[in-house]
Amino acid sequence: MIILVAEDDSRNREMLVRRLLRRNYSVLEAENGLSVVEMAKAQHPDIILMDIAMPELNGWEALAQIHAVYPELPVIILSAHSMIDDQRRAISAGAVAYLSKPIDFDRLLIKIEQFRR
Repeated sequence: MIILVAEDDSRNREMLVRRLLRRNYSVLEAENGLSVVEMAKAQHPDIILMDIAMPELNGWEALAQIHAVYPELPVIILSAHSMIDDQRRAISAGAVAYLSKPIDFDRLLIKIEQFRR
């Protein structure tokens, strides 16, 4: 399973990538919204883990562009914003889940495994 991690904070991204690699996932990294859209098109990941607050394109814009091309590609939003309206907006925009930071890694793994092909 190939997971694309889109997170602009390098410490958060590196920590998440390390933990996923230890679980034997193949991991790609994007540090902004524009690069996650480009990588989704070029690399065809199985799932995307994406922050909302990113430079270039924010997560909302990136999600819309990705789903315009790949509507079935699962995207899990990982955000420090834990407002119920943000969660509803993410699901309405096509995300398959919305997890608040700090991330409960075990819960994230359960969500990821729901989309294993």
